[in-house]
Amino acid sequence: MSNPFYLVLLLLFFQSSRAQVALEDSFVSTQDEINRYQTKINGFSGLIFDETGEGFYAVSDYGRIVRIDFQGKTIENLYKKGGDLEGITLDPQSSTLYVVDEKKMRVLRLNRAEKKLESVLKIKIPNLKRNKGLEAIAYGRDTLYIGNQFTPKRLFKYALKTQTLTYFDLEYGGYLSDLFYDDTDQTLWIANSKGKVIYQYDLHGTLLYQQSIPFVQKAEALVVDRKNKVMWIGCDYTGLLHQVKLKKQD
Repeated sequence: MSNPFYLVLLLLFFQSSRAQVALEDSFVSTQDEINRYQTKINGFSGLIFDETGEGFYAVSDYGRIVRIDFQGKTIENLYKKGGDLEGITLDPQSSTLYVVDEKKMRVLRLNRAEKKLESVLKIKIPNLKRNKGLEAIAYGRDTLYIGNQFTPKRLFKYALKTQTLTYFDLEYGGYLSDLFYDDTDQTLWIANSKGKVIYQYDLHGTLLYQQSIPFVQKAEALVVDRKNKVMWIGCDYTGLLHQVKLKKQD
C-alpha cells in the first residue's frame, strides 16, 4: 500500500514543477528580445528618456522616481515619498517631469528643488472601477497625453497653454498601461500589459502598427527609439528592463 505522506509530497512536487515551468515559459526570450536587465524598481510603472538620451527616468507605483542607465542601474533618486504613481514623462524644453497618481486621479509635476509633487490637473471619470484609473502619461508639443487604464480605456489630451482637456476612447482588448509620444511622426505608442502587445496609434485614435511582446509578463513602462529600432519595456511584476527589436519598417 502506498505511503499517504509520500503521495502528498509527490503531488506537491508536481504542482511546484508545473508552476515553475509556467513561470519559466513566461520568461522565454524570442528573437525580438535583444537583452534584459534587472532593475531595483518594485512596481516598475513608467519610463522616459532623460535629457541626455543616455539614460531614463523611471517611476514605481510604490511612489518613487529614479534615474537609471541603459543597464537598469539606479544613478539618481529624485523622489521617494510615496503615492500610487503610474506613469512618467518629460518636457525636454523645461526639464519638467510629470507623473500620474492613479488613486488620486491627478496629474502631478515634480518640484526637483523641494523634492515634492505639485498638482497640475485632477481628472474625474464617473463610476470608475477601483485600480483601473490613470495609468500613463506622455508629453508632446506642449500637450500632455494621459491614459486611463480600463473601463474606459480613455485617452485625454491636455493643452498646457490653454489648459483645455479633450478625450476619446480606444476600443482594443486589454489595458492601456503606458504611453510614449513619438516626435518622429507625431504618433502615440501604447503598452497593453494584459494583451502583451505594443500598439502605435495616430493622434486621432487610428491604429497604425502593433507588435507582440509575449516574453514581458506585465509591460507598464515603454520608450520607443525609432532611430535605433529599439523598444525599451519595463515589467511591473519583475522589475526587468527589456530591450526589444522594433520590427516596424519605416
